Amino acid sequence: MWTYYKIYYYNNQDKLLNESIFKGLSELSISDFFFIRYWEGGPHIRLRIREKNNTCKINRLFSKIQQYLNDSDSKVNYSEVDYKSISKYLEKIDYDETSMIRVEDNSIISSQYIPEIEKYGKNGIAFAEKEFIFSSNLIRIILNKVHSRKSKIILSSLFQKKVIATVLRMTEYQSFFRDYQSYWKMYMDLPQQELINKEASDIMGIISESNFQETDLFFTKIGLGNFYESIFLELARCEKNIPNTYYLFNFIHLFNNRLGVSLQDEVLTSLIAQELFDLER
Repeated sequence: MWTYYKIYYYNNQDKLLNESIFKGLSELSISDFFFIRYWEGGPHIRLRIREKNNTCKINRLFSKIQQYLNDSDSKVNYSEVDYKSISKYLEKIDYDETSMIRVEDNSIISSQYIPEIEKYGKNGIAFAEKEFIFSSNLIRIILNKVHSRKSKIILSSLFQKKVIATVLRMTEYQSFFRDYQSYWKMYMDLPQQELINKEASDIMGIISESNFQETDLFFTKIGLGNFYESIFLELARCEKNIPNTYYLFNFIHLFNNRLGVSLQDEVLTSLIAQELFDLER
């Protein structure tokens, strides 16, 4: 069983995560959780915590978060036109249904977690949730170290490179990149795509050897490669009808979401990861 809350905060969500949510989780030694950034009724964090954690701890956590919201009072206002425009855009791209009814900023709403069995499979959902927890804890560790858009893009690209190299055969790399980029390009016009190709080249020019070494050392230290190898072996064993690339696509996208990579930058991170592979040929 899971406890599930939607934490509405219209301001900087990185600050909310670092200064309140992650801080509270660490102080209360809660590690069995996962989250995503979402927009339905307004921008918010969807936080799920496995209920084997002490109920008292969970109540204390959300008291801390509510106090943070009360003290910070984000005071970000979307015009009705902007709100509806963003809602319709996200409804088209990333969400099944987007409520047009706005939820009050700085509020917490209790909800019911319904596992996405249709997406991840009856047997696969437990392993998908295990990945969600790993990914969320990874973001908890690194989010306060990546402050700029470019630093997030570079980290995402290096993460993708590591996970793809762990999960896929070399002969599968290019088709996965093609499919991932094609999906997100459907929602971009040609001028946007041309700008992204140029920006990918520009960012490749600033990625240093130390970026590779430091990030790879960190990934090795936390056992990232071993974790994903184990997860995908289990998924292949228990969900034979769902291809590993389907899980991989979703795990990468959700990592980007948690990191705070915008939907518009999905193609960019994938292009850079692809170029990083090409450099090794």
